[in-house]
Amino acid sequence: MKSLFLKVGLLSLILGGAGLLSVLPLRAGFAACLDEVKTRGTLIVGTTGRFPPFTGTTTDGQLEGYDIDWLNAIGEKLGVKANFVALEGAGLFPGLLAKKFDTVSASFVVTKERLKAVNFPEPYSASGTIMVVRADDTKFRTYKDLKGRSIGVILGSVDERRLRNKVPGWKELKTYPGWSEQWADLLAGRVDGLSTDYHVANRSMSKEREADKVRIAGEAVFKSVSGFPVRKECTKLLAAMTKATRELKAEGFTEKASRKWFGSELTPAFIDAAWAEVNYIGKQ
Repeated sequence: MKSLFLKVGLLSLILGGAGLLSVLPLRAGFAACLDEVKTRGTLIVGTTGRFPPFTGTTTDGQLEGYDIDWLNAIGEKLGVKANFVALEGAGLFPGLLAKKFDTVSASFVVTKERLKAVNFPEPYSASGTIMVVRADDTKFRTYKDLKGRSIGVILGSVDERRLRNKVPGWKELKTYPGWSEQWADLLAGRVDGLSTDYHVANRSMSKEREADKVRIAGEAVFKSVSGFPVRKECTKLLAAMTKATRELKAEGFTEKASRKWFGSELTPAFIDAAWAEVNYIGKQ
């Protein structure tokens, strides 16, 4: 890899990841742990569809992305289908804790704060945080240059918390429900920069409209690993998802999915090295 150290509300259910849309009323107790997942035959996943390349939406309304491929594969290992429920990102963790989902997905970074409320299986991805700025802004080179600037972040994301708590000097922090809204405001000059995941930024350089009008500023910071969270009581599901993740890593799934969605190869060794460095959770 390149230098990597670099509206809460239900919208749709994608049945089996196949893109068939239907409305599913949520209720507390709908999701359960491993035994009921297997009895039900589905792993219910809350996601946004608004954070590509991890979780995006095609022009015909199907969910796609690195996370979607991983969860479909994990579901197969568990002997069930992954059913995806799309909603705004701010509703994912509350929905998980309210037992509306078995797990949630939007490249969730493992943090000490999150581990107080949920558990994470073995991480499936590793990354860092990067700043995306307009190409004609030659003075914005690193995070040290954001003094007096307006910065865009995804509402409720780790990037938002990091900028509020660890990175001083910015003038305004604007929050957005998804990547497309951030991107539009950067191009329009309504924010000076976007703080986001390295893989998201890298993908945007080749996929987004008017990508020639922006650039990545400096190197990635805040090394991190991502996982699919489960509720504290779901210890069997946690173990089963970790086992599935390890098997998929051994089969080369990490490399295949990362080449497809990131345009570069992410390896299990790289993820494990980042996992050891952040050192929030031990091997299970």
